[in-house]
Amino acid sequence: MNEHNTTHDVTAPVVTVDKPSLIASEFRAFMCTLSDCEEDGNAGRAFYELATALSDGHSCLDLTGLAIDNSLVEWKNLLKALPVVTDVTRGIADSTAPPTPLVLNGNRLYMQRYYLYEQRIADQLRRRNQPRLLTDDVPRNTIVEAIKNLPAGTDQKTALFLALHRGLTVITGGPGTGKTTTVAHLIKLYRSTIGSDEAVRVRVAAPTGKAANRLALALADVGQGDIPVSTVHRLLGRYGDGRGYRHGPHNPLIIDLLVVDEVSMINLAMMDRLLSALPNTVRLVLLGDAHQLPSVTAGNVLADLGRSPPGFSISVRSQIQSALGFDPVPPTAAPTEKVITTHDLQDAMVSLTQNYRFNMHEGIGRLAREVVSGINPTLTRIAPDTTLAEHHDADGSVVLISLDDDEDIGARVLETYDDYFSLLANRPPPQDLLLAFEQTRILCPAHEGPLGVNGINAYLTTEARRRLSPTDPRGHEYFHGRPIIVTRNDYNLRLFNGDIGICFEDEDSRPKVAFQTGERIHVTLAARLPDHETCFAMTIHKAQGSEFDHTVVALPPYEHPRNDLVNRQLLYTAVTRARRSVTLLATPDSIASAVRRSMHRMSGLPDQLMSVESAPSMTKKPKDQLSLF
Repeated sequence: MNEHNTTHDVTAPVVTVDKPSLIASEFRAFMCTLSDCEEDGNAGRAFYELATALSDGHSCLDLTGLAIDNSLVEWKNLLKALPVVTDVTRGIADSTAPPTPLVLNGNRLYMQRYYLYEQRIADQLRRRNQPRLLTDDVPRNTIVEAIKNLPAGTDQKTALFLALHRGLTVITGGPGTGKTTTVAHLIKLYRSTIGSDEAVRVRVAAPTGKAANRLALALADVGQGDIPVSTVHRLLGRYGDGRGYRHGPHNPLIIDLLVVDEVSMINLAMMDRLLSALPNTVRLVLLGDAHQLPSVTAGNVLADLGRSPPGFSISVRSQIQSALGFDPVPPTAAPTEKVITTHDLQDAMVSLTQNYRFNMHEGIGRLAREVVSGINPTLTRIAPDTTLAEHHDADGSVVLISLDDDEDIGARVLETYDDYFSLLANRPPPQDLLLAFEQTRILCPAHEGPLGVNGINAYLTTEARRRLSPTDPRGHEYFHGRPIIVTRNDYNLRLFNGDIGICFEDEDSRPKVAFQTGERIHVTLAARLPDHETCFAMTIHKAQGSEFDHTVVALPPYEHPRNDLVNRQLLYTAVTRARRSVTLLATPDSIASAVRRSMHRMSGLPDQLMSVESAPSMTKKPKDQLSLF
């Protein structure tokens, strides 16, 4: 690269310590001590693999996936005999016995808390998945006619019909399919039907502050800007010390309609907490994109909900046809030996398939569709003898740049923020900086390694300081225009993990940071910030819930170990953060390997949702160390 980046190599290698394996070893040792068994036996292996699975985001360990010396039946019998395991398979459990830290349900081994999360979530969703009239005072025909007259697609009208006639509705769809528009229509119809006196009982929430802000601005654009929009944590009333929540089973929220966006980002624990804080009468609408990355910690709730059989039951399909005048979706498959119970969520699920933003046959739309389908993207099918380092999609919205030279990579990274750096020279006010910075972002799979967040941020920070102050390129830490991302919640300042701000100096030269909160600009002293880092580049996980006009997706080389981090869901999430264009800094091989590698999380939630009867509840909580599980 150039002389201003002599100490920061964006392609630097990385050395890591395998922390999850250390935790798994400690967990195995502890469980084996409690069970009085050998660590190198099959029980010890099960304990180790369970801890590893949880660190990878699974909610349980599927025993059938392990190669073991003895048979699956023998291994399960071994686990059942251990004092740390309770077997709940087919309802076989001693409800009077004290709970154990581990639970065996069929071929799945759980830590107790994750089994209970799944059980309670399934119970809550099944109870809420019932027909529910909007109001006794308004004729059903009035609501139906209002839906029919909306400027919306058939899948959106189907979603609205369900949301206004059921206690639970789950709406899925990719970017540009009209999820936010559907929410706006829903809120408007609900408020006009119920009346203005009840408007305060409508709430909208999202997992992150960024996603909540984006949703608030979108609702304001369609005349619903007075609806309270917050993070899920704020909705539940997280206490300032971060040790609990105001709302829960004994103090439920007072709301009639709750819309939760970006549900794919919500982990099992938070979904359990959210559902337990809702009144029985609430109308719940969950939205998200099931093809995106799942939550950072254990769980994949939205994808699990999507495993319900496709289509609607005959009765609900008939209701929609009769009311709206069209067939909502293809009917369910022909009856099979599998019995679909009345608790199944198929009648609560709607998928928005028509895309209003992208042409699905070219550009970003086609790339996203190919990635989701596991098809090697058209853009990467370059003849082996081609010498082009840069390849454009037909409509120009997608560019693949395959670079091997460090200087070329640095130039491309720098090019991303040329306009922003030019703006910095004029020292504009913070609101202009926030607006400009949100147009573009560099996204990476990880902090370390080749084309990682840390190296790119260090390189761009050096360049920004040089341009702002050529005579003193080191400058001070909070230079004008430095973008930062909060990495630790501060409930007193109302700043949360993932919030993005821009540093600036006012008249007294004190460094401050501006954050966008809905339509407001919130300013705090830089000295008061909680933990944070620079974010010219950010991880793809952190970018969930955000959108930018242009994104640059930087993937490690195919042969590099960090390439193992890149999978279909990660690439899809990165590509679909772009509204207009995306540049891939990657080789065709690295993209092809990502598309082949699909993330699947082990979970028992789909089976719990399909069960009429849950396994016995273990209401007594373990004591002392066992409460950790």
